[in-house]
Amino acid sequence: MWFQYFEIPDAAKGDWLGLCGDNSYAVVNSNRIPAPISSGLLGQCDTAFVLRSGSLANGDDIVYIMANLNRRHRGDIDQMPFGIAIISGSNFTSGALAHHGNYDPSRTAPASPIPRSYVTLTPDQELRFASNFSFSQLPPDQTGSLAALGIQSQVNALNAVVAELRPLIPITPVTPAKTPAGHSAALTPLQRARQEWEQVTTPCTKMHYIGKNPYRDEFRQYGQAIAWLEWDDEFIQITKIEALQPGRGAATKLIGFLKTLADKYQVRLFGNAVVYRPDPPIPEGNLLSQAELEGWYKKHGFQLRKIGDTCLTAIWYPDAPPTPDEPSTR
Repeated sequence: MWFQYFEIPDAAKGDWLGLCGDNSYAVVNSNRIPAPISSGLLGQCDTAFVLRSGSLANGDDIVYIMANLNRRHRGDIDQMPFGIAIISGSNFTSGALAHHGNYDPSRTAPASPIPRSYVTLTPDQELRFASNFSFSQLPPDQTGSLAALGIQSQVNALNAVVAELRPLIPITPVTPAKTPAGHSAALTPLQRARQEWEQVTTPCTKMHYIGKNPYRDEFRQYGQAIAWLEWDDEFIQITKIEALQPGRGAATKLIGFLKTLADKYQVRLFGNAVVYRPDPPIPEGNLLSQAELEGWYKKHGFQLRKIGDTCLTAIWYPDAPPTPDEPSTR
């Protein structure tokens, strides 16, 4: 996979924002995609799947927009995701177009003899594409919320372009929170760590269960791994981590980023080393045993501590907090 980079014309920013709403998706005709995508490339596509992650109106510092172009290639449809980052209060807007993506096995799918029922094509497109239309990697509804999106190839495409764009974005100062009296209150280190985590990652809508109750909004995706984190205490709590493609180092990259946040903001990482079977779709590969999981965390610099007389093992990075009879080292 390689990327081609673009500057977004100021006149086109409004057109990009108009393709779909905050934290939602829409399937549009390829002729609606604004500059700088060339008309030649768009002429090879019948549709584009567009999503927007974030909301300038709600105070998000960065909004990511992706137009995943459905390009006809012989009898297949190849996804070509183009992502842009719009920074609140900044003139910086950069875009990256992925060529020959390797982010998901469903990036290339067989073409369909008929398009989705909600797609309206021009007469020229009807003739040009004949029976080679996009279908399988498009949602059943033309528009919807990101929370309702269940097509993993589209989520993976977004993460691929975000991972490429993020290092190009100039670091912006954190906006202080406002107290009820209107005075600025500095964010805590934990809040700053959470803010950076949410800027770098994207929502993952994978359904999972706690007991018999279904949940969908807890996971966020970093590369090819997802994590469910809690931020309700004085540390970052790792509830679950899953690799979408086991054996390729995705979980290692994710845990490395979390360690970077912990070091940068001087907060601890905490969790319990528990082996669990992921909810469907279950990734291919072997699950770690309990001993292997504990060894994995230890290899990555976590301190392990047995919890009383239970069989649970707590994990801490960079160190565990002192017990009542131990002095603090932080």
